[in-house]
Amino acid sequence: MSALRQTLESDANALSDLICNSFVTLASADWSSAATQKLIADSSPEAILTALKGSHFSIVALYNNHIVGMVLFSKPNVMKMLFVSPNMTRKGIGRLLWESARELIEKSEPAVTTIELNSTTFAVPFYRSIGFVPVSTKFEIEGAVMTRMACWLRAKDYDAEIYKSDNKRRQSDAHART
Repeated sequence: MSALRQTLESDANALSDLICNSFVTLASADWSSAATQKLIADSSPEAILTALKGSHFSIVALYNNHIVGMVLFSKPNVMKMLFVSPNMTRKGIGRLLWESARELIEKSEPAVTTIELNSTTFAVPFYRSIGFVPVSTKFEIEGAVMTRMACWLRAKDYDAEIYKSDNKRRQSDAHART
């Protein structure tokens, strides 16, 4: 089981390692080499520290006192980053980070109704599983390939079809694995 806590400035080195390792291992396949190198440079400990200082909030997931996941919101309605260590994927850490962030936003920012993000191709299925839907087709900026996605926070309150069908699919997938 993972524990969550607010991100500390002293986490910058570990977060830099997590982001670079996770991105290169899992999500960089359709990015150009130059775009990948830019993301790595933009994820230096110094850059992460700057991002943390300017963020709305950030949370880390810990397993055996090691950071294995993180989520960072640059604004109340913009998720800038969500990364999980490659050896810890499919263990519920990403979902735990999202649900904790969502709960925090719903309590502290009641005017926020939609969360937006840019997803890598690799992460689109994960974001769909937690209630996000594509609001653009895949696009490329300077070799970085992304899809804009959004999550209407009230969807689960109204049993909206995307939320309902994703929940049914997750339940079916869980049943199939047992």
